[in-house]
Amino acid sequence: MEIHELKESLYTGLYEKEIEDVYGETFDDVSIKNLFACVEGYIDTYTDSGIAEAGHISANDVHLFSAPGRVEICGNHTDHQHGKVIASAINIDMVAAAGANHEDVIRVYSLGNGMSEVNITNLEPAEEEKESTDAIIRGVAAALKSYGFNIGGFDAYVISEVPKGSGVSSSAAFEVLIGNIISGLFNDGQIDAVTIAKAGKVAENDYFGKPSGLMDQLACSVGGLIYLDLKDPLDPVVEKLDAEFESAGYTICVTNTGSSHEDLTDAYAQIPADMKAAAAFFGKEVLRDVSEEEIKNSFGAFMERVGERAAKRTIHFINEEERVENLKRCLIAMSEGRGDELYVKEGADAPSEDEEKLTNLQQALEIICESGDSSFRLLQNVCLPGKANESPLAEALDMSWELLQGRGAFRVHGGGFAGTILAIVPDDLLDDYKNVMDERFGKDACNVLDVRKKGGCMII
Repeated sequence: MEIHELKESLYTGLYEKEIEDVYGETFDDVSIKNLFACVEGYIDTYTDSGIAEAGHISANDVHLFSAPGRVEICGNHTDHQHGKVIASAINIDMVAAAGANHEDVIRVYSLGNGMSEVNITNLEPAEEEKESTDAIIRGVAAALKSYGFNIGGFDAYVISEVPKGSGVSSSAAFEVLIGNIISGLFNDGQIDAVTIAKAGKVAENDYFGKPSGLMDQLACSVGGLIYLDLKDPLDPVVEKLDAEFESAGYTICVTNTGSSHEDLTDAYAQIPADMKAAAAFFGKEVLRDVSEEEIKNSFGAFMERVGERAAKRTIHFINEEERVENLKRCLIAMSEGRGDELYVKEGADAPSEDEEKLTNLQQALEIICESGDSSFRLLQNVCLPGKANESPLAEALDMSWELLQGRGAFRVHGGGFAGTILAIVPDDLLDDYKNVMDERFGKDACNVLDVRKKGGCMII
């Protein structure tokens, strides 16, 4: 659709249903405002600018795209070891107006970050592009082309509500956004969500230079609350879960502590490096291929060889795998209306006398807290490296413990070291929780979130 026609159609409400399909019935003013602003920005940048005056031909067919951020519920730092995760897309997204430009150049103007231009006649990784937007754009295009899909030059104007460096996956959302633009403009929208996620991981690992797993990209691309089993990263198991904390009287919150993990790639990279070193002790590539029994049978020699930190991170991984499976069973029970029933361990008839008798909902919240505690004590990704006494994350977790009064759940979120914490807050405590967190970490630091069921997509 021609850009001025698209603008007019938005203002007249012609595409309200398409927008509602992405954002749900309660889509808010921010979402609509950003779509309008993308169209206006595209017009100003690509049709009335120096680019147009210099002979650039703006696209006649422009579309709107969206990719959400994500939260990780359980499975902290397991994906890069081919582990298991439960994550969810959220109602904070990046949007873009984009159209093919009939050149071999991808231009992406991001509000607040400026213009990126990538010549796609060269799709090789460039050392000088590491940790840059250009690297992600080139990497996604290269991966999709290697998978046999069409690529081409395009112009895009991007606005993001996904905070950069805050732990809700701004980089993965951007990768998924670029993948969906290429799918929509050059492949009739036929590139599936998992393939787009894989392309994003290639861009993140091989071009941007961050050794992440596949969880971030899958959560942003697939949408909804999902269970992931990444034993085979080329063919991941992705299961949608219909459970809702909201219907049980709880709300998901992410608090941005104001500390960015954007410059902490080295600390982040040390976690998979330690885990791979631990796996190598047993002759394996990743910890997913190492059994708990193998570790128990040679723990002394293992600890001596790999060191205490790597050993603790290994224990975290082994236990986190079990936690994800237990949480999955709780969430399935909740989706089936059995949240108030007693939680029963797999293979057991009923809770034993010495086991705490918790409902499936209560056990789900307890598992999330256990995951966070393990990240703090064993994975050690809460405090900044070398700055144990300067940890906004630890402070936010302590505050959550005080505010939630033994109810709900809270944990470090995402890569860790800086950024955000996740909390699942009882609705009757929500206002107090948000007010206190905002007072300490800044206005709107605490984001009240909904699960977004739609992943990355072309809206119009």
